[in-house]
Amino acid sequence: MKSLTFFAVTLFCIRLCCQTISGQDGLKPGRLPSDIRKSLVPGLLTEFLSADGAVVDSQINRLPALTVSEGENLSPFVADRKVSIRYVGYLKLKLKGAHVLSLQGRGRIHWALNDAVVFSGSGDLAELGKKSVELVKGYNRFELLYEPPGDGDPLLRAYWESDSFAREPIPSTFFLTARDHLKTVQAEVVDHHQLHAGRDLFLRHHCQRCHTATDGSHEIFTSPRGPDLAVSADLATAGWLKEWLLDPAKMRNDTTMPHLLEGSEQPERDADDLIAFLLSRRDRRETDAMGGDAEIGGEIFENLGCIGCHHFETPDHEDEYQRVSLHHAAVKFRPGKLALFLKDSRAHSPWSRMPQFRIDPEQAGHLEAFLREAATAELKAKSSDRSAQEAPGNVKRGEQLFDSVGCANCHPVGELRSGTLRALPLDACKSDRGCLSAVETRQPGSKAMHYPFSAEQTAALQLFVAGRHARSLERPNLGYLASRMIRELRCTTCHDLDDIQATLPYIIEEEGVVGLPPNRVPMLTWAGEKLLPQWSEQLIRGKLPYRVREHFRVQMPGFPQRGQWIAEGLSRVHGFDPHENQTLKLDAGKVSSGRAVAAMETGLSCNRCHAIGDQKPNAAFDAQSTNLVYAARRLRREYYLRWMFDPLRIDRQTKMPKFSEDGRSTSLKSVLGGDASRQFDAVWHYLNSIKAKD
Repeated sequence: MKSLTFFAVTLFCIRLCCQTISGQDGLKPGRLPSDIRKSLVPGLLTEFLSADGAVVDSQINRLPALTVSEGENLSPFVADRKVSIRYVGYLKLKLKGAHVLSLQGRGRIHWALNDAVVFSGSGDLAELGKKSVELVKGYNRFELLYEPPGDGDPLLRAYWESDSFAREPIPSTFFLTARDHLKTVQAEVVDHHQLHAGRDLFLRHHCQRCHTATDGSHEIFTSPRGPDLAVSADLATAGWLKEWLLDPAKMRNDTTMPHLLEGSEQPERDADDLIAFLLSRRDRRETDAMGGDAEIGGEIFENLGCIGCHHFETPDHEDEYQRVSLHHAAVKFRPGKLALFLKDSRAHSPWSRMPQFRIDPEQAGHLEAFLREAATAELKAKSSDRSAQEAPGNVKRGEQLFDSVGCANCHPVGELRSGTLRALPLDACKSDRGCLSAVETRQPGSKAMHYPFSAEQTAALQLFVAGRHARSLERPNLGYLASRMIRELRCTTCHDLDDIQATLPYIIEEEGVVGLPPNRVPMLTWAGEKLLPQWSEQLIRGKLPYRVREHFRVQMPGFPQRGQWIAEGLSRVHGFDPHENQTLKLDAGKVSSGRAVAAMETGLSCNRCHAIGDQKPNAAFDAQSTNLVYAARRLRREYYLRWMFDPLRIDRQTKMPKFSEDGRSTSLKSVLGGDASRQFDAVWHYLNSIKAKD
């Protein structure tokens, strides 16, 4: 009774809040005032509520969906797994009509649309059945309150279906929320939005390496380290290293490296001494790159998608796409070492944000030739490729500086690990001598590091530190983590995600030299519900022994250290447990029927566009797609069936035909009587029966 009362009170609060912020009096259903429409952002406002109804955290999520396993938290800022979760926003439709809603999961639910309760109950949410609702054209108010089960892991997915499409998880592309307008009503939203930004900055700049934040940080936050400087000393010229140490932000526009020598009384000497020490530890590596052709290298640079993340203007250039400057690339790397780095960026930095591509020595040589021609920066003080003996600095003093200024906290130097790491209290960074203090107010000789934070970034970090929120580093949530990594790794350069369009096609149209548009790669919008995480982990790590789309010029790069976290996290964002049972007992009869359905001449001609094992497709090059020998190991069955029934609903630009116009039958009447459901199920058995040679 207490729980039901709580739900009723909370639902009333949701309605009151929505009515207050929407100001819909006098407007037709589905309409919103112009000020709210202007403030709409994709997703749903997601609030985490304590037992007394207080908002303990809020964030914007793409979907009303989640699943977390034992050891995970519902949010980094929520310690109690028993909190309730409230999703608030709008479901925007182009046309009105009847929709049938249903749920998957466990726990307690209270779901209302346009203030009318659709579901209210607990237990196995699928057993609540299906409810038909009339949704209006335009903005339908969406309010869903979820309470995790007392026993077992939380799980929630919201589905819909109609006469025009089969049952599916409600796509993220239909959700909107008025975050900016809500700030005027619920002050917590402002603080939590800023708090999450502060935590992201704290992690991205590895603040926990110097500041004692918590003893129990999750491994994903403690494992990343900066580049191995023994390898850096082999790759980089001494002249570039000096200018980098004197002001990293002038050399790279998105650097996370602080200005270590900002408060030094003799920065030039300190830089020389640090370089001398690094050169004394230099890990010499031989390159096997061949002499390159800059013109060929430019084509490779474009075809690999490098042009989507990099430009060659100065680091302070205001690039529309916020790309990273390669202006100093030629003067940074010793001859031949740029190709060595491109072949294996992880030898330099295992946790680098730089994608890992599979390129051979010849391609690496062409790329180096192109980059040396395109990167036109000159160093202020031109220097030769000095050895340690020729360096003007003092090796011993440089080693002492390496420890004292904090380099050892973030960087290994080969096998060297310092035993005198800085371990400053967290409060130190917000003091008048800390990293977040104004540089001009620091005392001479201050050892505080200088970061080029904006006023907004500084405020966010100060909020995170002042509120003693470091315990959030002990609370992993893989869905939250994957979303953060997608932003950090710039995945939307190549992939569409909800309303975010990939930028690579626009960049190539403006700056490309090859003369061809980029291959259209799969959208990230559906990845979490589409792909089996055991497979996508190998893809993201760059460990697949084959290319999924061999005919593409562009290739999916690898992020070896992050593959597991992103793959599982994407699955959890969509409310799918990565380990949900996907086993299938093959039926020989269905395998035979599925083979007949897929047949080239007498079936649906799948082999026209898709390779099937060694059988090559015979369609035009731009219509070719994936090899079906890998389909069953890649796809969830639920997604596969939706795709087969209506591929254009998922991807409006796909070349895949819709085989069942009425949702019940296909034109192939000779197999299983033309029954679409039975045919597609048979094809699934067939796809599970064929084996790849890898």
